[in-house]
Amino acid sequence: MPGITAMNPLDLYFMPYTHSLLGTAVWGLAFAAFLLVKWRDVVPALIGFLVVMSHWVLDLVTHRPDLTLAGGEDKIGFGLWNYPWAAIPLELALILGSFIYFMRRTKGPLVPPLILLGVMLAMQAINWFGPEPESAGPALYLSALAAFLVATLLAAWVGATRWHKREVGLAVTSLRR
Repeated sequence: MPGITAMNPLDLYFMPYTHSLLGTAVWGLAFAAFLLVKWRDVVPALIGFLVVMSHWVLDLVTHRPDLTLAGGEDKIGFGLWNYPWAAIPLELALILGSFIYFMRRTKGPLVPPLILLGVMLAMQAINWFGPEPESAGPALYLSALAAFLVATLLAAWVGATRWHKREVGLAVTSLRR
C-alpha cells in the first residue's frame, strides 16, 4: 500500500526472514560462518556478524512498527521515516561517516571509492526523490536486487584496490594492483 510512511511508500507487513531479529541473526551467523571459513579468523567473522545485526537495529529506528522479534504478530519500530527532516541527514551522515572512516584507514587509489560513493548517493537520492512504486511485485524486487548487486560489485572492486594502512611492504602494493 503506497504512502505508509513519509519516506518509504510500501507497507512492509511480512518480512520474517529478512527483518525479524531472529531472521537477521540467522543471516548474521551464516555470514560469520562464511567469513570464518574464508579468513580462518574469528575477529572478521564477529565483525561481519555485528554488521549484519546492525541492519536490524538501524531498521528498528527508521521503520514504523513492522519489524518482529521472531516473525510473530507483535511488531515494533520507532518510525523515523515519518520525519524526513531528521531521517535524511541521519542517513547521509551514516553514508558519509562510513566513507570517511574507510578512507582514513585505508590506502590506495581515490577514484574507485569516489565512484562507489557517487553511486550510493545516487541510489539514495532515487530512493528518496524518485517516483513511488504503485505496488510491490517482480519488477520492484528485481530492480532492488539489481541495485544491491551493483553496490556489492562496486564495493568488492573498491576492496580489491585498497588496503589497510597498517599493511606495509613491497608485497602489499604489488599484490593489490
